[in-house]
Amino acid sequence: MIDAFAEFERLQIGARTKAALAAKKARGEKVGEVPMGWDADTEGRLHANSGEQEALALIRDLKAKGKTLRAICEELEAQGIRTKKGKLKWQPKTVARLAA
Repeated sequence: MIDAFAEFERLQIGARTKAALAAKKARGEKVGEVPMGWDADTEGRLHANSGEQEALALIRDLKAKGKTLRAICEELEAQGIRTKKGKLKWQPKTVARLAA
């Protein structure tokens, strides 16, 4: 019986969390990490980051030209373009996600 109540409570918590996140998203507020190409203001609203938007355009352009993920990483590093977290070292997995 206790297990049934515990499971019910877990389901209730999940439903409340999902509803709260959906409400924030509907208001245009940040939910989770801020994606590459965007910055969040103090209220959690997203605004385009021109430098990161240019980096995204470069990644997509190089991918469209047939460059490998590693070659794209090398180009980004050579140009001194930093990741969202401020690192100079790019990972192929990150580039693949951003190029999609």
